[in-house]
Amino acid sequence: MIAVYKRELRALFNNMLIWVYFAIFFLFSGIFCSVYNLYGGYSRFEIALPDLMIVLLIAIPILTMRSLSDERKNRTDLLLSSLPIRTGDYVIGKYLALLTVNAITSGIMCIMPPFLGVYCVGKMNYLSAYAAILAFFLCSSALYAIGLFISSLTDNVVVSALISFAIMLSIYFMPIIVLLLPQTAVGSLIVLSVLAIIAGGITYIASKNLYASVFIAAIIETTLISLYFFMPDTLEGASAKVFSFISLTERFDIFVQASLFDLSAIIYFIVIAIAFVFFTVQSCDRRRFI
Repeated sequence: MIAVYKRELRALFNNMLIWVYFAIFFLFSGIFCSVYNLYGGYSRFEIALPDLMIVLLIAIPILTMRSLSDERKNRTDLLLSSLPIRTGDYVIGKYLALLTVNAITSGIMCIMPPFLGVYCVGKMNYLSAYAAILAFFLCSSALYAIGLFISSLTDNVVVSALISFAIMLSIYFMPIIVLLLPQTAVGSLIVLSVLAIIAGGITYIASKNLYASVFIAAIIETTLISLYFFMPDTLEGASAKVFSFISLTERFDIFVQASLFDLSAIIYFIVIAIAFVFFTVQSCDRRRFI
């Protein structure tokens, strides 16, 4: 795992793309902090982070698109079967390299609140600022895990980038999507049924186990249909509640808008990251033994 991590980290930092990303990220972080904290006079550093998340959502598909897609295209991933290394160590090594990039950007942001606090109107709340930076790091770590998983599904880097970008965009606009979802029981049944099919599809893509994917989708569908016929009131507005529950951005907004430390959001970010790293391992394992 350490060898893979060092190799991947070397490859990342030997690529001009990573330096362009750092330059753009810190340029926009300076712009947003200047606008909100210096010119706007706000003493809350965290209000600039949602705008920085936009930069991250564009960068992650570009940074992760080659992680495993190139390995599949060049068929170097098949060398794993002849090497004394587990697939999990291989994937985790690549993911840790991406986390290092994430840690660098988040770590440098940690030095900004004390400097901004000198010039802002009012006293800066450092606890809420650093809690938001921690949430930013964990939320982006989950997004990196999603991007890595998408990269493991195709050998085309462009397709990988486009799919990742579409998913990142959906995640960012999830609060708006929630407002557009139907509130009726029938509408919720249809939306959640589609979500059940997607859950089964992700299970099949990750494991290639048709029975497991069908079983998961069938269990969810059976539950939904039972609720619709016997307890329809529980489905009213249920689709919006489910999407709000799984939304990364809504959980992140708690740290920004309310300046609260939400432990459940922290755990959720970690669980999502672990889940998609696991899905990536399963996806690579399946290809390894084809």
